Amino acid sequence: MINIRDEIDAILNEEKNLPLSTLFWVIFIIVLLIGIFAPRIYIKNQIYYNSLDISNLYHQYIILKEENRNLKLKIEKAKFENEKIEL
Repeated sequence: MINIRDEIDAILNEEKNLPLSTLFWVIFIIVLLIGIFAPRIYIKNQIYYNSLDISNLYHQYIILKEENRNLKLKIEKAKFENEKIEL
């Protein structure tokens, strides 16, 4: 008579080997997913870093524009002072 415990042990101790084709399919799917998502992640990162560069350049542009306005005011003031001295 076969004991239930022996049957359970036999089922639990069976070797469970996957076929080699399954391994190849898993590797193929992983490579495919990497091939799909890696360029997408790279492009998103490039867009992010380019937008940071654009933002920094825009802030520098605003600062230089304000500095240019101040320099023009100083030039006008100097011209006015120069005309006052000549009179």
